[in-house]
Amino acid sequence: MAEVPEAFEWTTETVGHGIGSYTPEPTASTHYSECFHIQLRVFDRLRSPMNLRRLIFWSHLLVGITVGVVVLVMCVTGVLLTYEKQLIAWSERGMRSAPPPPNTPHLPVESLLTQLLEQNPSLVPTGITLYSDPNRPALVAATPATNVYVDPYTGALLAQGSPAMRSVFQSVTNWHRYFGASAANRTTGKSVNDASNLLFLFTVVSGIYLWWPRKVIWFQRGLLSKARNWN
Repeated sequence: MAEVPEAFEWTTETVGHGIGSYTPEPTASTHYSECFHIQLRVFDRLRSPMNLRRLIFWSHLLVGITVGVVVLVMCVTGVLLTYEKQLIAWSERGMRSAPPPPNTPHLPVESLLTQLLEQNPSLVPTGITLYSDPNRPALVAATPATNVYVDPYTGALLAQGSPAMRSVFQSVTNWHRYFGASAANRTTGKSVNDASNLLFLFTVVSGIYLWWPRKVIWFQRGLLSKARNWN
């Protein structure tokens, strides 16, 4: 039994049929009394055996702290990747080809690639993008990790795409998919992301279970705002 602080004074009064009972009359402040009772409740909970709700609570807490870092990285990088095309287009907004004569068609893709390789034989094209804007050059993706702009009407090599911006988004993609792992460890990085997603699902489900009130009082009238909002 918890020891009663000296700040409490005990008095005796007769209740009912002459039966004596002890009623505590605290002389300390109300704040101290509330803290004392809260401390007793905390000790009781710590001494109580582990049940299903406590097990889920601690699992929810530990998993949330561990997985939260990975999920935060994925959220931030995912938001950045949403604006990848817009930011790259903004950084390469100065790339323009000479205005062609009216009704001048683009060169065939084979001719564009042939002329590009004649100007830079070290490139290995992997894709080409043609735009409807007549003043916008064609974008050729090549290895190793190179993007170049080509005049779609003459096949002339104009310039390389913004290497700094594209390198930034390449790193962002690497963090989003593989948690920043190198090429040799991407399988491990992807496994970390996959496991974190599953554990994050556990935190969502367990959070709903822990938040759900044992006694639903949504439709009761006369509740205080705190109780109504919580339930």
